[in-house]
Amino acid sequence: MAKYLHSKYAGGDADVMKHACLASVLSKLDISVEYVETHAGAGLYDLDPDRGEHLKGIGRCRSNLTDLPALKPYNGVLEESWTLDKKIYPASPIIANSASAVKSLCLYELNRSVACQLKKNLPEAVVWEEDGFLSRHHLSHGSFVLIDPPYKSSDDYQQVVEYVGAAKQSQVRAVMVWFPMIYSDLTADLYDGLLGLYPDGQWLQLSRGLHSEGAMSGFGVFCSDSSLSSDWQLIVNHLVSSLFLQKVSYY
Repeated sequence: MAKYLHSKYAGGDADVMKHACLASVLSKLDISVEYVETHAGAGLYDLDPDRGEHLKGIGRCRSNLTDLPALKPYNGVLEESWTLDKKIYPASPIIANSASAVKSLCLYELNRSVACQLKKNLPEAVVWEEDGFLSRHHLSHGSFVLIDPPYKSSDDYQQVVEYVGAAKQSQVRAVMVWFPMIYSDLTADLYDGLLGLYPDGQWLQLSRGLHSEGAMSGFGVFCSDSSLSSDWQLIVNHLVSSLFLQKVSYY
């Protein structure tokens, strides 16, 4: 499998949409949960002001985040680390740690050096230096799970579906999945698998306007409980123009 590091894409358009949607979902939880993330990364990223994916993401829409109440949970976390002099981007583990409903964090990161950074950034979290897909064997009832693997192997798509199936059997509170749009057949299989397990779940796809098979032409998110993702459409409608994205599908 090709090497993948979250830092390369930190703060990009996919990150902004994923993290804005995640923050909104976590803010709507009605019970305290253990937060589980399968591929967590370092949690915080020091952005280069002159280059990086963030210039096409958070750099384009930062000033627009205060205009929509649905973005308040996401913007609130950003304000804690983002200053005029220093651009520190908080990723999903930090967002989860800031959510009032999250009582504990169980984070998986296979890359040892990245896992060490994660432990420094979130010393209160339990961090496992192993493949996060293995955590499906010991999920807790009522936990919340974010699944966001590298998708550098076609096997990742099937593993996501198998993980969500295991999560449903474990009666987790909810599952959220991020996915890239690269190969249309794999995206279609993922859709069938996830909606087959959770027919009332929320599926959102966004396009970058590129349609080259083998390249990431867009991305999307899925939530097993549509009541938690009720603000996603408001968030997307607010951000798509500044991120130069197109809404493809929303179910």
